[in-house]
Amino acid sequence: MRITHRISGVVAGVVACVLSVSAGIVAAGSLDSPGAPDAVISYTLEDIYNRLNSGTARTPGTFTKPFSGPPESVVHSLNDIMGIAPMVDEINGASAGDVLAGKTFWGETSGGWGPRTGTLATQTLSNATDTVAAGYYEAMTLHNVDANLTSANIKAGTAIFGVMGNLAGGVSCTCPGGSSPLGRWCDNNNGTVTDTTTGLVWLKDAGWGGQKSWRASDGSDNPYDDAHTRAGFLFNGTAGLTDGSVEGDWRLPTKTELITLTSTAGIEPISVGSPQMFTGIQSDGYWSGTASAGYSASAWLVVLGSGHVNLAGKTIAYYVWPVRGGK
Repeated sequence: MRITHRISGVVAGVVACVLSVSAGIVAAGSLDSPGAPDAVISYTLEDIYNRLNSGTARTPGTFTKPFSGPPESVVHSLNDIMGIAPMVDEINGASAGDVLAGKTFWGETSGGWGPRTGTLATQTLSNATDTVAAGYYEAMTLHNVDANLTSANIKAGTAIFGVMGNLAGGVSCTCPGGSSPLGRWCDNNNGTVTDTTTGLVWLKDAGWGGQKSWRASDGSDNPYDDAHTRAGFLFNGTAGLTDGSVEGDWRLPTKTELITLTSTAGIEPISVGSPQMFTGIQSDGYWSGTASAGYSASAWLVVLGSGHVNLAGKTIAYYVWPVRGGK
């Protein structure tokens, strides 16, 4: 009777333990996910890597169960992501005072970590006695500090701090009749236009000279009516000139001088469709004063309509565009 009583007590204890464990399991609730895996909307590690690496904009996508694991070279690891994540830089990291006011940036100092907005002020200067403080300066205000920052002191076609120059050969052009947008051509308001890149002065009316043979003495009945004579005839009071020039000041341009008018490599080239400050530009050829070195009966001309440089017989009539100065 005593042995039977002990066995019964042991059995009863085991049953009580099992019931107790079962009760604990039931109390924990279900461990199954409330939704299927493809219900999760999330960014991927690749999305995060590309955002940090190149700023690529992405939207979170739906999880898709892969059939197999991707190759190791395709997916960037967490170590890769940490490798391109920004770090605190107390030496070269920018602060708000280093960035123009209103511009956003990512702060990389311990005192300015995360998205930040710059506070660097835009400064202006009104005269040479102003204190030059740290900050961003608008180019257009610099001439108030240095009176020498003017068009007359800057090479023609060159802009310094927003000021376009019109200085050519050490001589500035005041352009009383106005200048072209980039400052190469200066209307002297006296029937002439100055090329500020060369200092040459051209007749404003490019059609005044008409069409003449290069040298009429090469066969014309009128040896005094050729391109050279026509160009040399100009002086103050003719062709609308009030420039004070005298007969003999004007001439035919050289081949090189004519080419500079239309060269697309130059500043503000001249063409029929873009006459700059001139009038009367013709699309046909204009004689230069340069004869051919290999063909004594030919000379060089430039076609304004196309910019082509050609040789032509001296007895053929082409346009005359006089110039003075240089050579």
